[in-house]
Amino acid sequence: RGTGCGLCPLVTRAACGRGKTMHMATLMGGEGVVVACDRSARKVKVIADLAAAQGLEGCVRAAKADATKAMPPSVEAHAPFDRVLLDPPCSALGLRPSLRPAGAVSVTGLEQHARYQRLMVARAVEALRPGGVLVYSTCTINPHENEGAVAWALRHFPSLSLACQEGERVGGPGLECCGLTAAQSAMLQRFEPGGQGEGATDDLTGFFIAKFNKEW
Repeated sequence: RGTGCGLCPLVTRAACGRGKTMHMATLMGGEGVVVACDRSARKVKVIADLAAAQGLEGCVRAAKADATKAMPPSVEAHAPFDRVLLDPPCSALGLRPSLRPAGAVSVTGLEQHARYQRLMVARAVEALRPGGVLVYSTCTINPHENEGAVAWALRHFPSLSLACQEGERVGGPGLECCGLTAAQSAMLQRFEPGGQGEGATDDLTGFFIAKFNKEW
């Protein structure tokens, strides 16, 4: 987000958000490298093709990688990273309603998403250099995947601290839950669809943003 993307190299983990990868590469103005990782070979090809079509192949590296596991050599060659954007698979409960079969969303499924996301957070922290910035974003309104992931990260990685998003703030604060204090929740951004809550709007999907600094 913003001019922070000007530092490099930068990695996007679970890069299903192809638009985010291209946007960051554009903001970097041809300086540095954006390494976009996804475990789907098809998505990796789409990212590479899109970068070539937009003339960004010089700074975008698309790599097939499982973001819950150790970095493959093609990614590790660029590490440690100055910036990491983690846009993990989530329950997508913030998106506009879709026709889903009965039972498509379950408590078990939501818990599995949260466990998987925490594995990805751990790998993202490992990939980030001291002094670097980690941005964690989802398109869900489920607190366990949002505020819960933030609280987990702060407990397990003492080197992490929440970073202020002022100047980049559009949504409302996070929820005061999952062990987060009011001050910590205020540093998050939560977007609530349906006209309810401080971050609500009648014409926006729900999503969530947390920004961390890695102190050491």
